Amino acid sequence: MLASAWSVFCQAFELMGKPLAVKLFWADMEYLGMMISVVAFLIMAVRFAGYDRYITKRSISIVGLSALMFWAIILTDPYHGLMRTDFSLNTSAIPYTINKDYGMVYPLYLLFTYGMIMTSFVILMIVARKKNSLYRKQAVVLMLYMALMALPNIGFYFHLFPANRYDLSPAFFGPASLLMAWGIYRHKFLNIMPVARDLLIETMESGVIVADKENQIIDINQSAFQMLGPGQTNLIGKDIAELSILSNDTWPEDTSDLRIFPYRKADKEYCYELKVYPVRDRQGDQAGRLFILNDVTEQKANTQKIIEQQRTLGIMQERERLGRDLHDGLGQIFGYVNAQAQAVKEYLAQGKNDKATKSLNELITASRDVHGNIREYILEMRGMTPRNRNFSAVLKQYAFEFGETTTIPVAITFDDELPDGFPENEQAVTLMKIIQEALTNVRKHAGDCKVEISLKRDGDAAIICIEDTGVGFDPDEQKDGHHYGLSIMRERAREMGADLQIFSQSKGGVKVVIRLSHGGKL
Repeated sequence: MLASAWSVFCQAFELMGKPLAVKLFWADMEYLGMMISVVAFLIMAVRFAGYDRYITKRSISIVGLSALMFWAIILTDPYHGLMRTDFSLNTSAIPYTINKDYGMVYPLYLLFTYGMIMTSFVILMIVARKKNSLYRKQAVVLMLYMALMALPNIGFYFHLFPANRYDLSPAFFGPASLLMAWGIYRHKFLNIMPVARDLLIETMESGVIVADKENQIIDINQSAFQMLGPGQTNLIGKDIAELSILSNDTWPEDTSDLRIFPYRKADKEYCYELKVYPVRDRQGDQAGRLFILNDVTEQKANTQKIIEQQRTLGIMQERERLGRDLHDGLGQIFGYVNAQAQAVKEYLAQGKNDKATKSLNELITASRDVHGNIREYILEMRGMTPRNRNFSAVLKQYAFEFGETTTIPVAITFDDELPDGFPENEQAVTLMKIIQEALTNVRKHAGDCKVEISLKRDGDAAIICIEDTGVGFDPDEQKDGHHYGLSIMRERAREMGADLQIFSQSKGGVKVVIRLSHGGKL
């Protein structure tokens, strides 16, 4: 627009001047403005269409040097007449005009200028046909602007108008400028596509590749070039299948899916994530595909590290659980067997055969328990856990066997308000182990006593109470860290989100209270 304004300025001084030399000077300056305007307009049209790759230093240098060459010929016309010749002053009307004949180079000048004008017009027509409504309106505004500037000039040179004394194209600069101003403010003409593309697409870390419906690449950003590796140049116009990274077998079957696949680049293994989106036109027909590539190599490596850490943690937790299970089951029973065997030995030494026989019977029963516990433990290690058994039935059976073995009676009370399915599978296993540990402590430390186990509802929680009438103990003396049974009970309670408290006095009786929430649904 500045170059066009320069042409208008020079023509005004040409018309106001009277000497032929003055008119020729301003006419020569006017040619400079016209050539710069058509070159600048072509560059703008190319950028507007998104063909920035064609705007290189080389291409601009060729076009610019060609324009300067023509202008140099114009400035030296009086010496050779290659562009214009036989100048004279036409004084038949005011303002005076210049009479001239055109030289042999002038057709090349017309081919140069009008060739750039037609190229710009064709590019804008392509944009108007393919782009969305916003860019279509912008392209139409540009074409109208060019038509207002070029058609009067074409009519003047080819004598298409009846009154052909003056070149009227500068007179149309005013309406064309108003049209351009309207386009700038009404259709956001300055917010052209290349600006948004450079700021958004080219700065994205994701690789972006666009292919048309014939699977030919029509656009690609810098991140995609980097992901493809060195040597991947001049990809525009190539078939997408020529890129091994985007062969059909790597495309997700559905647009909502992601495909993660390895890719080797520069002797290094990478991992890429691919997402494919359909590109549709205004009628809803598929016009191409959009490929989004993300480098997830580091993310995959971090995920693998997390998996390894989780596996290591799982092994440590399993070892800890194994230690607790051995203590709860086999360790305690073998301790009991050892104590009974020593008692039998003493009874036999003292000649108390009846008591020795009774202790041997108890040892036989204990050995059966050991066999059952080992069988249960093996089944659990093989994934065949008793989690789906009825909790109350399992507890009553265990209490019966405990009473038969130890002659310590166990009474069990279930609250009718407890919901069906309580406790849940995982909670049932852990809770059963806590009760077993508590009864084992009764057998080892309480002496002759009775045990009562109750499960009742208390608002949104369940209260499980294991109470005995044995000798009791001082809780303050049990904090030396060597009484693994109590600490294991507390650990198990924490695992299932329960609170565990132990009440006892040295004068007698121990009470273990477990407060267990049932997911807030009790």
